[in-house]
Amino acid sequence: MRATELIEEFARRTGCGAKPNEDGVVSLLFDGRHTVVIETAGDAGTMTIYAVVARMPPPGEERSALAERLLALNLFGAGTGAASFAVDPLEDEVILNRVLAVDRIDYATFEAALEDFVSRLENAGAALAAPAPQRVVAPEPASVPTGLWIRG
Repeated sequence: MRATELIEEFARRTGCGAKPNEDGVVSLLFDGRHTVVIETAGDAGTMTIYAVVARMPPPGEERSALAERLLALNLFGAGTGAASFAVDPLEDEVILNRVLAVDRIDYATFEAALEDFVSRLENAGAALAAPAPQRVVAPEPASVPTGLWIRG
């Protein structure tokens, strides 16, 4: 399905009336408090789902600590799943975003991805305030013999 078809189907099923504008952008308000923006690429093969999570603090220790926390949450998707945190340097905001290859998904997959995204958005504030997730320690690496592995 194309990105616009997925959004139109979502609007039909939910009755929300959402329709992308001429730039392929639509905003959805969940639970009266979480605004999620969906932008489609020019070829409509991908879409980006994103939302503002927080404002970045002014330069200093708090800002550095938040940036470090965002990176820790992104590590292996521990705090973000298939989404990721980023900082919008123009607006100085923390963004949660996810890119979907819509040419490879059906409506059920889109809806599940959107539901997961909104769930993670709802928990983002708590995730930013919580301690970093525990990292699983990898075992000692096994040595791969030279010549048995074909590269490039």
